[in-house]
Amino acid sequence: FLFQIAHYCVPNIPANGWWHEWTFNYDVKVENNEVYLDIAEHEAKILVWLGDDWQPPNHPSEPVVESNDISQEKQQTDSSLNQNSELTQSENRSQ
Repeated sequence: FLFQIAHYCVPNIPANGWWHEWTFNYDVKVENNEVYLDIAEHEAKILVWLGDDWQPPNHPSEPVVESNDISQEKQQTDSSLNQNSELTQSENRSQ
């Protein structure tokens, strides 16, 4: 059983603007120096600042996450896991 904190507020983010969550590969917009994330037990988030003026790409397979929208973040995480699984399966077939 894994414990998960849904919609956890991370305060005191050093700068407002766009940040990239590196481990699960999605983008979030920080406002009022805070962001809301889903965090599972024993999980870390690595946020890399993209800037105030950075514009997210318009790829339908990579939805952008606003700091208060968890459902899109979950969808992005699920699609990343599926892509990684598909890559592993195709690598195993080619060996």
